[in-house]
Amino acid sequence: IEVCGEKGYGEMVREKIFAPLAMTNSEPVLVNAMRTQLASSYVPLYHGQRPTHPEDPLVDAGFYEYTKGAGSVCCTAPDLAKYLRMLLKRGEGVLTPQSFDTLIRPGYQYGPDHAYGYGLDVRTAEGKTLIQHAGGCFGFRSNLVGELDSGCGAVLLANGPVTMDIANFAVTALRAARLDQPLPPVPAPIPVTFEAAASLGSYKPASGQTLTIQPTSDHPNLTSPQQTFSLVPRGGHRFSCRHPDFALF
Repeated sequence: IEVCGEKGYGEMVREKIFAPLAMTNSEPVLVNAMRTQLASSYVPLYHGQRPTHPEDPLVDAGFYEYTKGAGSVCCTAPDLAKYLRMLLKRGEGVLTPQSFDTLIRPGYQYGPDHAYGYGLDVRTAEGKTLIQHAGGCFGFRSNLVGELDSGCGAVLLANGPVTMDIANFAVTALRAARLDQPLPPVPAPIPVTFEAAASLGSYKPASGQTLTIQPTSDHPNLTSPQQTFSLVPRGGHRFSCRHPDFALF
């Protein structure tokens, strides 16, 4: 971008995106001078060091200057909605129709109904085309979801851990309201399952101490010759343990 535009990345974002869309409450890069405009952000205590648990306390996420093109944009929800509105209008005011088609053209196929284009996830659900992009930096989380067929979209900004699917539900609810249809039910929490049959048994690590995974009525236990610990299912064959001897794994 800098080579083609002969300007810095931040200048190009301001000129080519922020200005045409009147995104007046946005910053293209993260620098100390704009920190007073930011909310405080939080991450779990051991974020990035070990598996986290819902009971872990949240701590300040910290900050450092970051001026690259991935995760550096900072904006308000109304400004991000302006950007999403541009995408739902197929790039109007910023992109040519040909450039927008390139933006959403599948470059990598995750599955039959899900691909990644030029910076946007492109999904098909119930016969409708959705565009999406999520991100995060310094404890902040964001999600942008738009349905090209109906023109409905939603943005999500958070300053800590959050369920990103909230934005997907919001788009479904908006479409239903726009069409005078019954609102969808609020989704129930997705349970984290544990594939017990494939994981139960005894294991002998290099230390020589035999560890056994045993089932209980609602969760598996890890048993050593000295004591028994509760395991927290993480989906599939993954689980974690809060005991200090196993908390890193």
